[in-house]
Amino acid sequence: MCGLCGIVQPSGRPVDRNRLEQMRDSMRHRGPDDEGLRIDGQVGLGHRRLSIIDLTEAGRQPLANEDGRLHLVFNGELYNYVELGAELRQAGHRFASQTDSEIVLHAIEEWGIEGALPRFVGMFAFAVADHNARQLLLARDPLGIKPLYYKTSELPEGEFLFASELRALLRAGVEATPSLPAIYDFLSLERFDHDDTTFFSGIHQLQPGHFLRIEFDTPSRVQQMPYWDPRPESARARYDYDQPVETFTHLFDDSVRLQLRSDVPVGVFLSGGLDSSAIVEAATRQSTQSMQSFSVNFEDDGFDETAFASQVADTFGTHHHRLTPDAGVLRQELASFVEAQETPTNGPGPFSEWCVAQLAAQHVKVALSGQGPDEMLGGYHLYFLPYLHARLRHRDEEGRRVGIGRIAGEARRIGALTGRSPAIYLAAAIGARGDGLRRRLKQTRARRLMQPELLNYAAEVTPVQQDWPGDTALDRALAEALLGWGLRRLLHYTDRSTMAVSLEARVPFLDHRLVEFCFGLPYHTKIREDRSKWILREAMSDRLPAQIVERRDKKGFPTPVGRWVRESEDFVRDHLAPSMVGRRGLLREATVARLQREHFAGDRDHGWALWRLLNLELWYQAFVDGSGSPISAV
Repeated sequence: MCGLCGIVQPSGRPVDRNRLEQMRDSMRHRGPDDEGLRIDGQVGLGHRRLSIIDLTEAGRQPLANEDGRLHLVFNGELYNYVELGAELRQAGHRFASQTDSEIVLHAIEEWGIEGALPRFVGMFAFAVADHNARQLLLARDPLGIKPLYYKTSELPEGEFLFASELRALLRAGVEATPSLPAIYDFLSLERFDHDDTTFFSGIHQLQPGHFLRIEFDTPSRVQQMPYWDPRPESARARYDYDQPVETFTHLFDDSVRLQLRSDVPVGVFLSGGLDSSAIVEAATRQSTQSMQSFSVNFEDDGFDETAFASQVADTFGTHHHRLTPDAGVLRQELASFVEAQETPTNGPGPFSEWCVAQLAAQHVKVALSGQGPDEMLGGYHLYFLPYLHARLRHRDEEGRRVGIGRIAGEARRIGALTGRSPAIYLAAAIGARGDGLRRRLKQTRARRLMQPELLNYAAEVTPVQQDWPGDTALDRALAEALLGWGLRRLLHYTDRSTMAVSLEARVPFLDHRLVEFCFGLPYHTKIREDRSKWILREAMSDRLPAQIVERRDKKGFPTPVGRWVRESEDFVRDHLAPSMVGRRGLLREATVARLQREHFAGDRDHGWALWRLLNLELWYQAFVDGSGSPISAV
């Protein structure tokens, strides 16, 4: 895991070394172990290294191939570097290091960018300068686990800048102009990272599963090109679905096996839920090293998962570490948290992850995270709605049609689990899924907060995509979560929270092979009756304690934000005072004041709404007022 950056100038204009160094060193937290810089006239590459594989100086980047034609800067991990390295050695390639990054470079030399990318199993964002072809290649992993941003000029002869973090582009002199359409989107639908735009006007991100190629002499001409095909029909041509549980288990175990490859200690984020517990089981079974696990706990009964995490840690013999943050920690660290994220966050869960990352970084350099199955297999309660819609229209696991009487029975059991009326689920089955209604209600509430000037940007946001791949309503809803903004947002949080403390987070469930396989699964292997993530529960039925396998109280980094905000009244009122709100010109002062008044009086719980508004104000202070200083206080 590292930080990379670069500049490409049109012909005849050399790269400013000092400017490139400032970009690189603004990301020192991403790579405190080593640094590198290379300038070839109009092309400059910078790199900060977090040493994970081959800790020697041989891994210093930028890396060159044998003849010096190609130079690489790489962020992430190529997990199948051992297998690809053996294949490349047979083809005659010779290596100067034991790093995975060098395998990436030679793979591109051997197979070209379009031939190499489908062979990679990993999380990555990288840039390759090809001096013979006079081209720069940029690529990002299929799920977008690792970030990559760029800025082009509006002029044909303009420069091209790229970096792992937005702050590096700001340090290069890019103006920190807030994107008001992005802010409208964030407040109205809580969306970001769903397309190539960012919170800064004119700065773009390379989309997951895409690469781009630019010419040295015309660097402002950019076109992103997809290389990953996640459609169900493509998956069914690649994988064995005759025994889906066995195939799923094999792919999951192989992903954990590959992601345990490291020359530094590896730990696990452990909540006590099904997903993280599955990783603990697979990791302790396949690792030759003792495993450390990390969790956050809370005093609130509705948020605390201590008993479950302790049970898993005791069962598999991990050395378990716990942290109990409180409202004081929130007040002390929220500004640093927002600065590290480089965006406002829509909910408090990422702050819990921020806390557990700081705990883990004191003990290990790599941590495995359980992200992914909720979006792949319908782990959130909201997915029962499209599940029942699919249930009524498609054959069940035994090939039979499902009648309305059976649907009603399932709706009652699901309602008992979620605490919602069975009528809501019956309506979903019949056809009124309510997705559009929920979105409209959310937008209506948010629009009451906004000044008319901000409302004018509604027409400039990316429309909500409707044509997601999938055979059923459930499959399409999960595709939206995986390929739209849901998972991308969570991966953004994880990258920033862990990299802020120089910790590499790996996500075994998001091995693209396992994700592809899940795209091709029938809907009833994802949710069956009132059992979400059915195939994962089946795979873990003889591996984990029964209490963990059958847990249904989905939490997902729970954080008692309502209480924390209430205990931080002075802090909140200082940052959301009418004078502070008024100078931004985005929000209605009276509405923001009402939310605070009702929350602090205990009349209504506006914890989540006030969290978003606090985040937005702190983001303005860090990046618009302060232009994004390097992370130094973490």
